[in-house]
Amino acid sequence: MRSSTSADFVVQSKAAGVALAAGLGGEKRTVRVCGPLGREQAVDCTYGVIGDLAGFAAATYLRGIAFAQVPTTLLAAVDSSVGGKTAINLRAGKNQLGCFHQPAAVICDTDTFSTLPEREVRSGSAEIIKYGVIGDEGFFESLGEEPISARYEAVVECCVSMKRDFVARDEFDRGDRRYLNFGHTIGHAIESCAGGELLHGECVALGMLPMIESKALQKRVRGVYRRLGLPTRTAYDKEKVLAEMLHDKKAQDGQITIIKVPGLGCWRAETIPVEGLRPLLGMED
Repeated sequence: MRSSTSADFVVQSKAAGVALAAGLGGEKRTVRVCGPLGREQAVDCTYGVIGDLAGFAAATYLRGIAFAQVPTTLLAAVDSSVGGKTAINLRAGKNQLGCFHQPAAVICDTDTFSTLPEREVRSGSAEIIKYGVIGDEGFFESLGEEPISARYEAVVECCVSMKRDFVARDEFDRGDRRYLNFGHTIGHAIESCAGGELLHGECVALGMLPMIESKALQKRVRGVYRRLGLPTRTAYDKEKVLAEMLHDKKAQDGQITIIKVPGLGCWRAETIPVEGLRPLLGMED
């Protein structure tokens, strides 16, 4: 993790033959590759969408070249820059075309978060709450003790450490790593219906609540949402949200695997008919 106030920086690695530069901050999200692309050179990326796109390009160009992730949003820093998932969206849904391609390095400059709009910071906090709920009670409780902005480095380090452990056990999302999809099944569907009106983290926040089985924990999470300015309900057509879930990459033959949370630090995968999501969405059977 690196802290700097510079607007741009260059990363060079003789071992990997890397030469790249990245524009930083919420307003300047650019990707520049210094020099011609070669098999040993890295493509750099800066925030969620660009990170996925550049990672996918690096994975497919010349059948794979090295690349570095330089997250400049809170959401990318705590989640999407780590773990090697790369993808692009298709009209059929989110992340429909992609592959696993681990970055050669992830370089996080927490000073860039100060350039972000407040709403972008709130969006990133949803993924942090996710790690608190599936991680441990101590981390979850700490989210209400002081502003996340007062301890960015500690929060990023905690979330990245948790994700690192999940990925080390299950790099290709076939076992334990699936639990990091908590909140994303319904969240991605809401995001598709929102058409850009809601940010990714806001949609994940909405998607987590129905998957929490404990009413007491659900109430506590809602309280954290309110303190951090995250939404607790959505007005989007529930039939449309359900229809979008049919396109989820975890849906097959009318069945879908969801992640439920019975309590803090507890989770389980459950495969149900897509129609079984109706009660979770507050729809009649």
